[in-house]
Amino acid sequence: MNARQDEFREYLRQHSDRIVKNWLDAAVASYPADTANFLKQQKDPFANPVGATLSRELDNIFQELLRETSTEQLAHSVDAVVRVRAVQDFSPSQALQVFTVLKNILRRQLDGPVRENGWQAGYRELEDKVDQLCMLAFDIYVKCKEQVWELKARQAQDRVSYLLRKYTGRDGAGPQCGTDSETEDTGRE
Repeated sequence: MNARQDEFREYLRQHSDRIVKNWLDAAVASYPADTANFLKQQKDPFANPVGATLSRELDNIFQELLRETSTEQLAHSVDAVVRVRAVQDFSPSQALQVFTVLKNILRRQLDGPVRENGWQAGYRELEDKVDQLCMLAFDIYVKCKEQVWELKARQAQDRVSYLLRKYTGRDGAGPQCGTDSETEDTGRE
């Protein structure tokens, strides 16, 4: 790694609190106004688990992006954010927008310093990491949605089995022949 990339990475570390705060603000802004106000104002993690998760995990994700090579923590943090957003009333693009918006935040905050200090190579590397982050988030989102649909299918099967047992006295495991009187041979010579 060259000196300019080291300088760029150090600049990012020094300004990471501000970058993550702006990222969190953008994530919270994706919610309806009342919810966004609650997420910003309620600091108790038990009363506001969504806000606490977003705050903690977005910071963890950004710290992972600053590493030369990310650790398993990146996938865990992305998973935590995606799980929160996947079960809420968002379209897929809205749910994952929390990750794509990071590029805009970085551009707004870094364009000037990158040009002034010649950090273009480091900045391109960071943008590539954000792109990979978005792909990871998409993969995790799809897995979460698959799990949700599997749970819904299992619940539907359980309801059908319950109704069959309740109204027929059987579990629906297979066909059952009629009563003996229905199966008697009625055609006598």
